[in-house]
Amino acid sequence: MACDCDSIHRSSQILDVVERHIDSYGLFSFTVSEVIAESNQSTTTFYKRFKGKEDLLVCVFLRNATSNHFKAFEAQYPNQTPIERFLLPIVLSFEVGHKSPAFNLVRQVAVNSRVWRLAAEPKVSLFRHKIAAFWNYIETSVRNLVASGDLVASEEAIINLTQSVTFYLSGSLNAMECGLINDKFIGQQRDKVFQQLKQILNAYQWNTEISFNQFEKVGFRCYLYLNGCNDDKCQYCLRCA
Repeated sequence: MACDCDSIHRSSQILDVVERHIDSYGLFSFTVSEVIAESNQSTTTFYKRFKGKEDLLVCVFLRNATSNHFKAFEAQYPNQTPIERFLLPIVLSFEVGHKSPAFNLVRQVAVNSRVWRLAAEPKVSLFRHKIAAFWNYIETSVRNLVASGDLVASEEAIINLTQSVTFYLSGSLNAMECGLINDKFIGQQRDKVFQQLKQILNAYQWNTEISFNQFEKVGFRCYLYLNGCNDDKCQYCLRCA
């Protein structure tokens, strides 16, 4: 997608300020006037790029979205097995949230229709695209498992597993961010995350069992990949649009 580099740079400066505020003080810690002042932008420049707070929250989601990384990750690791591809969006979701704490907070709010519907139309369209890309990647990976013989599943089971994994991610990510649940139920340990995933997977007919070692292998790759991402987030978001 072609873009005005100066415009993208200014947008990035503004969103960097928003993310710093969220990281340091919480989701509702900033005002538009503070963001304008701290990003050294004029009010006119700001409103050329953002409609208001909802736009800012949606854009923080967009520039950190897990689906931004699928193509680049696969280019870096082209020989993944079907099981590793299936695990990728799951593990990467946790790793992206760990690297970008502001995204963990924004993710819970931005996906609420009372928020994203108030953003400017181009951002809403891109938001829909990235959400669809995430679901589609999971569905495609499930179909690849069936094609490879690792999983036996009907069309209905393929859709149900796609749905179950996505709902599992939504619930587990929100529960971990909540901070109100006793740690014996929802610790941050990776083995707990994997065991809960296994409870979902055990409802389906597998010819190849998914192991914790595979889960950890994908996690290590995600860690290496994300720590090598030095691109401007807004540029990355648009390249993957």
